[in-house]
Order: sequence, then C-alpha cells, then structure tokens
Amino acid sequence: MNKLKYLYEHHNGKVSDKWELYLEKYDRILCEYRSHPINLLEIGVQNGGSLEIWSKYFEASSQVIGCDINRDCYDLEYDSDNIFVIVEDSNSDQAEDKVKSLANGFDIIIDDGSHHSDDIIRSFARYFPLLKDDGVYIIEDLHCSYWKSYEGGIYNLYSSMSFLKNLSDYVNREHWQPEDENFINPILDQLCKVDASIDDDQLKKLHSIEFVNSMCIIKKRPVKNNTLGRRFIVGQDNSVKNLDAHQFKGLKVSKEELDVQEQSPISTIRAYQNERSLMAEKLENLESELHGIYQSNSWKYTSLFRLASRIIKKMVPNQLR
Repeated sequence: MNKLKYLYEHHNGKVSDKWELYLEKYDRILCEYRSHPINLLEIGVQNGGSLEIWSKYFEASSQVIGCDINRDCYDLEYDSDNIFVIVEDSNSDQAEDKVKSLANGFDIIIDDGSHHSDDIIRSFARYFPLLKDDGVYIIEDLHCSYWKSYEGGIYNLYSSMSFLKNLSDYVNREHWQPEDENFINPILDQLCKVDASIDDDQLKKLHSIEFVNSMCIIKKRPVKNNTLGRRFIVGQDNSVKNLDAHQFKGLKVSKEELDVQEQSPISTIRAYQNERSLMAEKLENLESELHGIYQSNSWKYTSLFRLASRIIKKMVPNQLR
C-alpha cells in the first residue's frame, strides 16, 4: 500500500497541494527513510499541510523543517513538536543560518518554493552541501522551467531544467571533463549567472539524477561510490573479440575527442549570447556617456552656437559652403 497516498487521501488538517504522480514517486523513493529518524527540509510551506503529513509519514522522532518567505506563515501552529517553520527568503544567509541551527545535515531536501529558475539553481547551490551522503534532493513543479514568466523556456540555456540536464552530464564527468584550467564548466557558468557557487567536491558527490514529469530526484553518495570502479572481464571464450583485462585499466578520452565538444551548438549559442551581452553593455555605457554630455554645462552653454550653425547651414547654399 502507498502509505503517503493514504495519508493524503485521509488528511483533514492544513491544506497541502501535491500531484498524484509525486505521491507515487515519493513513496518509492522515501520509504527506505521511514525506518529511522531523519531530518527533512522543505522549501516552500504555503498552507503548511505537507509538513503535517511528512511528520506522520516518518518516525515520530524525525525533524521536519519548512522555510517560506510569506510572513503569513508566522501564524502556522502545529500539535507536533517536531515541526519547525522558518519565515525567511530561503536563498538568504539568514534562512540558511536558521536551517543549520535546527539540524546538523539533512536526509531529504524538497524544493517546492517559487519555481523560478534562478531560485531553484541558487537553492541547490546553497542547500545541496547540507544534504547528507546517501541523502536525496527533490525538485518539484519543473513544468515552470518551460515558461518565460518563471525564467524558463525549452531553448533557454539558463533555465532550471538546463541546469539539471548539465548536472546529469556531471554524473559522467570523468568521461568528458578535460584537465584544462581554461575549460568553462557549464554548471559553474550557470551558477555565476545567478551569483551562486558550489564547491567542486560537492558536485563530485552527485550519484544519480532521475527525471519524471515535472520532478527531478537527485541522489548524493560518497565520491568513491560515483565512479565506474573496476572493470570485470570474465569467461574463457572470446572468439569474436579478444578482450584482455590488462588493456582496460581505465577509460582515457583523447584530446581530439574533447575538442569536438568545443564546436557543439550549445557552445556556439553561449558564445553568441556572451557577445550579445557585451554589445548591450557597451551600448548602455555609450548611452550613459551621451546622457552625461547632454546634461553637462558645456553642452548647455554652446546650445546657441549649435542653433546658429543650423540656421546658417539652411540659409547658405551648398555650393557656397
């Protein structure tokens, strides 16, 4: 039986809003965490119903923390003493400090906040480091990532879905990331755009990324669990292709293979966008300088001379100038 779905179907407390698909996936993903006390952080509280249900779903000694920017959340009260609500912008240092004061790391983090791409990316950079090894980070309502009003779009290279797709490539980083200090990591590129950062040692703990409709499930594991490990070549009969275990000590990608990536459409588009941004910045600076000239005293003092010059040009024939 789906315990979480049962709780939702029989819930009479504060209102919670979840899609049915989410309940099915949550029960599959989170059932292993029900056997022991855990720390859960949910970004986005709204009416507070999901915190009540999470409190019932997990062990009584588990700690359930919600964070929401809406000041009305101050009025939320709970019968359970293991539910805590932080009323702050989740992407502020104040919110992070309060979250850290309540729990020493989290087993589960759920982002059900603003759904804006910039906020999703910032939240990941801020709170993924607080996720314990063997923890799970879940992002809801990613359909918003395709909407312009949420800083999204299917071809938007800086949408939250584009960021998460790049994270899925990072799981395979040992096969494509060159050892070149000039290489621009697309993930760090996106983080810089939203004034966020994350330590590379944390990204190395990305174990798996799963996508379902409007939802992303990210699992974190110790670095040693995220490589291919030893290659097993067993058996005696290799009549089709001779495989020698000593030949396959590791995968080495040639520089030529990596060079192909530099010509990818995404790299071309990003280069065009960067060039366009630089041109827009130059144009803005020129307009600012021009505005400064128009506001200067020298421009005002010479206005009569410019007017006289225009009148003379109109009065004197071109051939006499």
